[in-house]
Amino acid sequence: MKYRRLGKTDLLISRIGLGCSNMNPFERTKSEEVIKCALDLGINFFDTANSYQAGLNEKLLGRILHPHWEKIIISTKLGYASSLAGKAMNRILNMCGKDNHARPDSAFIIRELERSLRHLKVDHIDLLQIHNPIVTKEMFDEMADLMESLIRQGKVRYYGVSFLDLGDFLLSLPFKYFCAQIPLNSGNSSEYLKQEYGVKRKEIGIIARQPFVTLRKEATQCGNVAPDIYRRALKEVLVMDSVDSVIMGTSNTNHLKANVQSVEA
Repeated sequence: MKYRRLGKTDLLISRIGLGCSNMNPFERTKSEEVIKCALDLGINFFDTANSYQAGLNEKLLGRILHPHWEKIIISTKLGYASSLAGKAMNRILNMCGKDNHARPDSAFIIRELERSLRHLKVDHIDLLQIHNPIVTKEMFDEMADLMESLIRQGKVRYYGVSFLDLGDFLLSLPFKYFCAQIPLNSGNSSEYLKQEYGVKRKEIGIIARQPFVTLRKEATQCGNVAPDIYRRALKEVLVMDSVDSVIMGTSNTNHLKANVQSVEA
């Protein structure tokens, strides 16, 4: 496995990270197999969120990864309600046509961070990301002030933003944060590359997700897509100069092994 420093932080993360949203907290044995496989492959970067399975995803990682904390980097995201009632309200708003951006305030972040620390069984978060926030100067100023305070308190090492889409990320470039998680694939890579010089100048760490989303759409419309095309799509994202890591969300150890091996080839 190859590793790379995330932006201007001192976090050395694996070029492929494991996105944990697909893990079923009620299938612990299967989840343990995937995480053990990831560790054996050299993956040290694990991504979750307070809202995944109403906090059960963080609890699952806390139980499985606790013996390995010293050699891994954990990232969690805060922005949406983690309670079942809150998640139900989010779904109702989405069905009513409301936009899916989060609008967390400082009190929400502080409360949810304490919950995430308990779930993950840690005293600090390596990388705390705001989850799909609305992009406004007021939002980013408030979050930057809060995150700097949490860093001083030792509860967070670095902070970033997980963006709903590439357009939100490009709008946010004037604001301050250490890294960005963005959807990046063949469907939007040309738009991203037009802005890559500015991204590199700011030394923003880039975590890409959904590298296969356009291929999955093609598979739905036209039938199966050959495995080597998936591997080529992953490599196309990783060769971009500014991309530090690509998150793969999978519950299949064979898929994980094949994609890691293709990157190392």
